[in-house]
Amino acid sequence: MNKLITGIIAVAVIIAVVVLVYVNLPSQPSSNGDNTTPPPTTRYPILNITYNDYHVNYTLSELEAFPTSTGEGSYLKVNRLPNVSISGPNEYTGVTISYLLSQIPNLPTNFSITATSTDDYTVNYNTSQIQGNVEIYDESGNITGIGNVTMLVAYKEDGEYIPGTEDGPVRIVFVDDGQITPSPLWAKMVESLIITD
Repeated sequence: MNKLITGIIAVAVIIAVVVLVYVNLPSQPSSNGDNTTPPPTTRYPILNITYNDYHVNYTLSELEAFPTSTGEGSYLKVNRLPNVSISGPNEYTGVTISYLLSQIPNLPTNFSITATSTDDYTVNYNTSQIQGNVEIYDESGNITGIGNVTMLVAYKEDGEYIPGTEDGPVRIVFVDDGQITPSPLWAKMVESLIITD
C-alpha cells in the first residue's frame, strides 16, 4: 500500500514539474514569415523631441502610425579615407524628419538639431543638412556635389526592425536611390532630438 501511495505521489510530482516547466517556457513571438515581428519597444517611448517648452515622447507604434517613407541609402566611412569603405546600399523605412518637425508648433525658419544616442554620442545638424543638402560621394570616395537626399528617422533596415542592441531601435539615415553620404551624419541608437534656434 505504501509503495502504491509513493508511486502515485511520484507521478503527481513529475506531472506538476512538467506542467510548471511548460508554463514557464519563453514564448516565441509569432512571425508572418518576413521577420518583421515588432520588438517590445512598441509600448514605451524610444524617441524624445524637444523644442523650448515643447516635449514629446514617441513609442515605436506611434512612429509607425505616421506616414511611412522608404528609401535606399549608403554612407562613406570618411574617417578611413583615403581608403574607401562604403556601407550599403540598404533600404530604410521610417518617418521623414520633415514630417516630425511639421508636428512642432511655431518652429522658426532656421534651426539646428542635436541628436543624442543612448551611448551619449551626439551629432549636430544645421537647417541645410536637415533639408537633405549634404555631400554626395561616388564609389571612389570623391565628392560629386550636394545632394537632395531625405533625412529619415528609421526603425527598419532591409525590412527588419533595427535591434536596440545594435543600431536601433531608431537611427538617422539619409536616403535617395542609394546615394552615398558622409558617415558622420548617420546616427545610431538615437534617443533624443533637441531643436534650437
